[in-house]
Amino acid sequence: MPSNYSHHGLSGGSRGSGIDPSPNAGDVAWRDILAVLRRHSLFILLSVALGAGIAAYLAVRATPEYRASAVIRLGDTRRSITQGIEGPEDPAGQTNPLLSQAQLARSRSLIGQVVDSAGLRARVADKRVPQSLLAFAAVDAGAPDYTVSLAFSPREVSIVEGAPPARAAYGDTLSAPGFRFVIASPPKVDRTTITIHSRETTIDWLLSRLRVAPRQETDVVDVSFTHADPVVAQHVVNAVVHAYQAANVSAAQARSRKRRVFLEEQLRVMDAELANAEHNLAAFRTRERVYNSGPRLEAQQTALMTLDMRRHELAADRTMYQTMIQALEQPRAGANSDELRSTLATADLGSNPVVAHLYQQLTQYQSARDSLTTGQWRSAATNPDVGRLDTLIGAAERRLVGAVRGHIASLDARVGALDTLRARSVAAMDAFPRAESTEEQLLRHVEASRTLVDDVRGQYQKARMAEVVEAGQVEIVDPAGRPYQPESRLGLLKLAIGIGFGFVTGVGGAFVRERARGAIRRRGDLETELQLPVLSIIPRMGAPTTRQSFSRLTAMLPIGASADLPAGQLPSPSSADAEAYRLLRTNLHWAPQGVDALKTLVITSAMTREGKSMTSANLAFAFALEGRRTLLVDCDLRRTRLHHVFGVPRNPGLAQLLRGHLPAAAAVRSTFLPGLFFLPSGHLSSLPSDLLGLKQTRAVLDELAGMFDMIILDTPPVLSVADPVILAAQANGVILVVRAGETDREAVHQALRQLDSVGARVLGAVLNDPSGEVKRYGDYYATADYDAVGD
Repeated sequence: MPSNYSHHGLSGGSRGSGIDPSPNAGDVAWRDILAVLRRHSLFILLSVALGAGIAAYLAVRATPEYRASAVIRLGDTRRSITQGIEGPEDPAGQTNPLLSQAQLARSRSLIGQVVDSAGLRARVADKRVPQSLLAFAAVDAGAPDYTVSLAFSPREVSIVEGAPPARAAYGDTLSAPGFRFVIASPPKVDRTTITIHSRETTIDWLLSRLRVAPRQETDVVDVSFTHADPVVAQHVVNAVVHAYQAANVSAAQARSRKRRVFLEEQLRVMDAELANAEHNLAAFRTRERVYNSGPRLEAQQTALMTLDMRRHELAADRTMYQTMIQALEQPRAGANSDELRSTLATADLGSNPVVAHLYQQLTQYQSARDSLTTGQWRSAATNPDVGRLDTLIGAAERRLVGAVRGHIASLDARVGALDTLRARSVAAMDAFPRAESTEEQLLRHVEASRTLVDDVRGQYQKARMAEVVEAGQVEIVDPAGRPYQPESRLGLLKLAIGIGFGFVTGVGGAFVRERARGAIRRRGDLETELQLPVLSIIPRMGAPTTRQSFSRLTAMLPIGASADLPAGQLPSPSSADAEAYRLLRTNLHWAPQGVDALKTLVITSAMTREGKSMTSANLAFAFALEGRRTLLVDCDLRRTRLHHVFGVPRNPGLAQLLRGHLPAAAAVRSTFLPGLFFLPSGHLSSLPSDLLGLKQTRAVLDELAGMFDMIILDTPPVLSVADPVILAAQANGVILVVRAGETDREAVHQALRQLDSVGARVLGAVLNDPSGEVKRYGDYYATADYDAVGD
């Protein structure tokens, strides 16, 4: 048997139901969404109404607020005054200094100054009284949080609660602990309350209403503040921009002051360093008795270079004369004499007259010999004259060698003398570099100190001038005027936002509620999530009854009634129900092995009340109408009911066949429809799972298969007992009945896993929809327009 139910069922395409042939995937998704919205439309409408009501209430109850605005410019006023005195204040690499300056206007320290100077911690608690009732208010930074109750008379105002009693005329200052204020004129109420809030919460309150917005591509910044009292809004904005301007000037002067103090200290230190450097240089020159050792050192270096050059020349001459001796001492003949003459000719013999004289004699002897031994009338080597000249040449060469050796010895003596002189010069020069280096270091130190002192002194003078400049970068272009009309309440926008929020919340809640139920409601839940083909969808028939699932048991029967059905509730064989079962039968014909290979079919479900008995009876009836000998077997040995539908006794039945008490022919009953036979369950005397053993079950099914063309086994639910799993392992195919809107996804998963564990071949599912769930989710059914009488 195959082990994977998802791989061996029928196709879930157009043959799966015969009702929704080939829906587009996008259309199905949109229809599913719309179906969920329709199902929970009341919940969504309530959410939208609630959101709109809250938005309308907030819009109506919102207090009118006024926005006062001032315009400042972050210009170059200070930079134009201090040009060339102080450098740019913006750090290198800052991309937008305007935004940084704008953020400084929202710093807590600056807003804290505004809160303290404007007395914003004191606020009128009565909404009927404007905040501008306080013509003047000053709250100490250390004042505690408390509430003061005031009473008004035609001429004066009195503190009646929250502080020591006091009174003052309108326009005079009235004092409470840490709080001083002035009320210029009586309000329209007799009493009111003033609350002193904490400093930090007041800063947070002001920052929440303060807006600082730089204008793009400009150095202009808009500063605005929103308040229910236009006077307060104007007062706060002007207080902020003036405090910001003053803080900017103070910060610039503070930077210049810090720079001046720093440069002043550095100048004092550098002056001391310069004086010390000059003193050290003067002391060195006095001690060494020199003003500048540079020229002396240069002259000594020149003389040393001359000695080195002369020594190199003498060494070269010695090498040349040594080469001459080697040439003279080698035996020569013919060409070798020419080589000797070439070597002697290249030597500089003018420096030694003896060597030059001997070389001249040798040259004369060699010339005379050459004249005798060359030409047409040349003499032989045995000629006495040639022999005499050879003797003279040899003697001249020996004398020349001796003279050259003596000259070499003279050169060695001169080189030695030069080496001695050079050593003395080097020893004399050793003292000069140290003195010159020390003097040079002292001079450089003096010059560097003097240059640095001059630069710092110039910076110090600039810092002193910048310190007295009373200007900053902030320039107030337009102070805030008193706003004359409130800000727009954005009632329509708030209403739209409320409606949108309510709609989104309703839709989200609808899908959450839908998901929480976890029931299978449409065809896609089986085919997409469970990979289970849907063979047919059984639609809702007529008016529902108290026992809906069993009232539809005999949808295919043209006559007859069930004991459970009231009169007149049987559907017509041409109804949508009847057509759905014909389509189920047709889809089984499309099985890969054909319907003939599916001789034994198990009809079961995951849970009870799914409609499996209804499907079993009507599918058996459909096969009988097709002309097949069909046997419907009631395998529910615990809760048998099919024998009531056919009006036959329960015994004998399947239980007796499994025990082997009688042959199959004795237990099978014929029905009013030719070709349709019924086998009841029989009486149970032991556990059904024990009775449904492997051998006896196989033997009974084989016996019945020899008698009928199609056997339909109506079994209990898979998750209730083990009976359907045992029978599914012996059958040719299994059809799982699922009730739309009732069957849980996890239950179907579990049922499929149990069937797969025994190798059952699950052909697909029948989606039973007695309550019309699928229709509400966008699918549609075949109608009675089809001719269901003929098959």
